[in-house]
This record gives sequence, C-alpha cells and structure tokens, in this order.
Amino acid sequence: PTYPFAKERYWIAQESTPSRAASGSNDEDEYEDADEHEYEDGDEGSTPAALPTQAELHQIMTFEERWQEQALPGASAAASGIINTVVCMATDPATQEAVQQALQAQGIAHVLFIDASDAIDEAVERIKQTHATVDALLYLRPLEERRSLRDHAAIARLVHAIGTSKLGVQRLLLAAPLEHSIESCHAQAWIGFERSIGTVLPAMQIACLYQEEEGHTGQGTPASASNLQGWIALLAAELRTDKIESVLYRDGKRHVQRITPAPLQAGRPLLKAGGTYLITGGLGGLGYLFAEHLIKTYAANIILSGRSALDQARQARLQALQELEGQVRYLQADVGDLLHMQGAVAHAKAHFGRIYGVIHAAGIAAGHS
Repeated sequence: PTYPFAKERYWIAQESTPSRAASGSNDEDEYEDADEHEYEDGDEGSTPAALPTQAELHQIMTFEERWQEQALPGASAAASGIINTVVCMATDPATQEAVQQALQAQGIAHVLFIDASDAIDEAVERIKQTHATVDALLYLRPLEERRSLRDHAAIARLVHAIGTSKLGVQRLLLAAPLEHSIESCHAQAWIGFERSIGTVLPAMQIACLYQEEEGHTGQGTPASASNLQGWIALLAAELRTDKIESVLYRDGKRHVQRITPAPLQAGRPLLKAGGTYLITGGLGGLGYLFAEHLIKTYAANIILSGRSALDQARQARLQALQELEGQVRYLQADVGDLLHMQGAVAHAKAHFGRIYGVIHAAGIAAGHS
C-alpha cells in the first residue's frame, strides 16, 4: 500500500529469570537493562507476560474490510459552522443550477464551479485569487457522466493542482454512484486517495461518498434535479461531521468500512502440481520467493516477467530457480504495457499451454509521491 503503517513496537518478556543463587549474579547485574522488560498492565512490579505458545507464534490471522452499518454521528458545534464556501466540479448548466440551489438550501453562502472545459491548474489558481481557503470541494463529475468513474487521473490532477497552488481546501469529497458494473470497481479504488493523500497534503481531509443505484442504465446522463438534491443533502451532512471518512449509502442506510477478522475456511487447493504460473516482477524479492515456493512445493512451471533485461544478478537468480525441479523462463515485459504483456502471455501459452494462475509482485518502492 502507498500509505504508511503505524509504527508500533512490541516486546516479548523473558521466559524465565535465573535466580541469583544459581547464576551467581548480584543485585547490580541481575537486570542489565530494566527498560528491556515489558510487563502486563504497565505494572513494573507484576509478573512478566507469558510467552506465546508455539501454535500462537505460527497462527495465521486473516482480516477483511467490510461495509458496516453506522449512523451518522452528530455534528459538533465546531464542525457545524465550518461550511461557508464550497467549490463543485460540475459542468452541465442544469446540474450547476440544481447543485447551487441545493447547497444554498443547506445554508452554504458561496458556491463556485469548475467545469470539465477548464484547465484544472488555472481554475484552481483563479479561485485562490479570491478565496485563500475553501471549506469543501465536491467532486461531482460522476453524477453527470458515468464514464468519469474510470478517470482516476482527473482526481490526481485536481489534488496536484491544489497542492501546487497551495489553495487551502479543508475537505475534499468524491461522489460516486455504485452499480453492479466494472465502473463500481474503479470508483471504490478511489479510497486509495483517502489513505495516501494525507502524506502529501496533511491539512486536507479527503473521502468518498458512494450511493448504490440499482438498475441505472444511463451512460453519461446527468442526474435529475431531485436526485441531485438527495446527493447534496448527504454530502452536506457528511461535511458537518468532525472528520469525514468514506461512506456507502445502501437502501438509505449509512455504512462505513471496518476491518474484521475473517477466519480461513478449509477448501479444495487451487494450486495445481505441475501447473504453469506467471509472476510479474518475478526476479524481485517477493517474486523470487513465490517462484521458489511454487517450484519446490508444486513442481510448477514458472514464467517470470520484469521490466529490466537480465543483468548478472538477475541471471544468477534465474539460474538458481532453473536448477530446481520445474521449468522457468524469463520474459522482459513491462506490466504497465498492454502489448508487452499480451506478448508475454501468448509466449507462455505457446510454450507451456494453460496458465493456472498469476501473481502480481511487480512494484517500485520510492520515497516521493
């Protein structure tokens, strides 16, 4: 993931402490460093926490993120008065009029618009000339045109423009209708913005507001005025919470994402002995481990792909895999290049036949955004 994990440190207590009589130690050297011992409940005088059992040490714990129903929290006095100026990304004149009326009905005095024909950098800069800060920016393009759900780059350009111009945007809400379609998958990927932008623009909160719309068949048809009023009411209510977070409205009920345990259920193994598997980034650290495991455990045939040509280090890794049971081939192909990957898959099928699985292990670790 592109967002940082929380840094948490844990200590495992010593299993036992030898007695002074048995070890010959004295009071001064019994504990070389008292700070290295952690006790339960923070009580330095209590018994050290018991070591986990061998089974606990090797227990696989699995979790999943799910939408859970949660009522809208009440707005605090501080949050309820923050919405005064709102910028909306919407293009259709009828949509702009309906949105402006709905926002003003919510008590929001100043409503500005950025439409699709505007150069985003210039539009944000123009707003900054008259407003040093705005209380909220509403991304409403998907309510006008469903195809924009696939356009992640438009959101990235918007965030980049905000950061470059140093326009003070307090909150950015991305509105997206959800249906049972591939567009919904694209839209739910927007949560990645919520979890990564904070490292670049820590003063701006960003979240998504989804609403399920069953049976919608419009392609690019703007939402009706009455429907827009419903959307604006939901957006305004979320903006008045102490801290915005991504939410889903399903059958009129509000849901938020929470991580819950998801125990693995025993089932039929999906990996096939002697099967062929494609691993992108296959000679990187993770890719190599996957390849080695599949060969040793399942005598699998492995197709490795990577952007770089084989240098001496990669050749040595490839040779080490080829010395194991199973066949291994390396194909130079960038996973971000469709034609290259189509050629790699065709080559793999021509040589091995059916591909039983793909492991995507390609990636770049970088410190910049």
